[in-house]
Amino acid sequence: MGFGRVKCPTRQVSAVVFLAIVGFAVAFAASAEVDFFLVRRDLNFRETPQFRKEAFSLSVIGDHYVTDGPIREHATSYSTLGLNYEVLTTTDDREMIFQAWGQQALDNSREVHITVPEAYVGWTGTAESYHFGVGRRRVDWSLLDREWNLGLWQPLFRWDYLRPQEQGLIGVFARGQTDDWEILGFVSPFFIPDQGPQFTLTDGSFESGNRWFLPPQDQIEVFRNTSAIYYQLDKPRVEDVIFQTSWALRLRKGNPDRGGWMQWSSTHKPMNHLHLGLEGYHSLALTPTAGNTVAIIHASVLSHQVNTVEAGHSWEAVKLWFSASQEKPDAPSMSTEWDQAPLFLTRVYGAHLGHALPLPGLPQSKVSWNYLLTDESRIHHEGRGQGLVGDGMKDSIQRFPLQQGIGFRWDAQLWNSVRRHLSWVGQYTYSLPDQASWLSASVKWGFSPQVRWHIGVDVLGVDPGPDGKISEKSSFSRYHQNDRLIGGMTYVF
Repeated sequence: MGFGRVKCPTRQVSAVVFLAIVGFAVAFAASAEVDFFLVRRDLNFRETPQFRKEAFSLSVIGDHYVTDGPIREHATSYSTLGLNYEVLTTTDDREMIFQAWGQQALDNSREVHITVPEAYVGWTGTAESYHFGVGRRRVDWSLLDREWNLGLWQPLFRWDYLRPQEQGLIGVFARGQTDDWEILGFVSPFFIPDQGPQFTLTDGSFESGNRWFLPPQDQIEVFRNTSAIYYQLDKPRVEDVIFQTSWALRLRKGNPDRGGWMQWSSTHKPMNHLHLGLEGYHSLALTPTAGNTVAIIHASVLSHQVNTVEAGHSWEAVKLWFSASQEKPDAPSMSTEWDQAPLFLTRVYGAHLGHALPLPGLPQSKVSWNYLLTDESRIHHEGRGQGLVGDGMKDSIQRFPLQQGIGFRWDAQLWNSVRRHLSWVGQYTYSLPDQASWLSASVKWGFSPQVRWHIGVDVLGVDPGPDGKISEKSSFSRYHQNDRLIGGMTYVF
């Protein structure tokens, strides 16, 4: 114990773990969706025609929140200017994918995000049964992971917690196929973690203009007295985060787009969120921290083993599949003197049913039904206590959007031609443990190839318990004050 420091308990600092996602991520990200409907995530281009698609677009988007946020300084209206460039080229023996986009907030948050979700070059052998590529690429290692945006396999950008964006893995990809069997391998010395809202740390307090950023608590009880918390970040070196080895393997029989199929995927790679440790002491030094409880947040990369088994069948107008995954994290290497985020052996189960729903005037209409269940078993490592605030810390991470729930989605297109476009998307998701829900609806339309408009609404609801308290077991209950209206325009040059 050094001069000016008195060790004290910090087990009530539960919300600090929210920084696991946003505190040490790479500082650039964005929030647009890829519309490359011809990009094949299985790296099989035998059925893809030769073509080139290139687009550069400008978007203006506005969000208006109809309820006050939990932070008084948060605004109710946000506007964003976005730029997006994407190109996809395929030939008989080569393909290239590149997408980059950025956005600038025009409101007081002044957030700036730039990201490259995919940048990939691949080559196909003369026999068309072998493919090799290098770069950043999104692949369907798990259909359930993609459907629910879980972030088990591929990192996410969580600038908006309702619509996180999937990012590709970076490395070397190789694929081979014979008859109905396919094997896909991946190795890499690089890693980029999840990305989240931007924030600043000023005089020991976290600040952010983003409505999806909830800062940790600013007070704690120490020796029966209330003490202010003065936060400090012990940021890891960039090279200690980025230079991490990983590998992945996927074995598949059949094709998920037609007939029966099954696949097994396995990986050992860094977890997409960083592992946190918390060092706390009561400051007696003659510094700005005097009289406060100092909480130093440490972060490090922690790897995990993930195995996924999925199987299903696709008919002409119906798709059905089931999924099961298991995740086991490695033992952390942090100091045992720090409180640490608890680790769990996690099993994830899910099912999906999608089918056409042709209606009068809506021949291109389809619906999907989804189910998700996560089961976590606490892992206790020798020489460590219960971790920082035990299960309370787990709840504050909000790693998965929900623990158990059902979802429904309806997509319909009235027009879809070169000059006219009108489509509708409606979805409803219900979280069972906390009785919370998310209702979303959006309409997109355009009467020229260059201009597209869209409007939408997000409504979050939650039923408090008998004591009137809200159990934050999903993103819907945690951010239940973020009901909003959305509108925007996209111009394609």
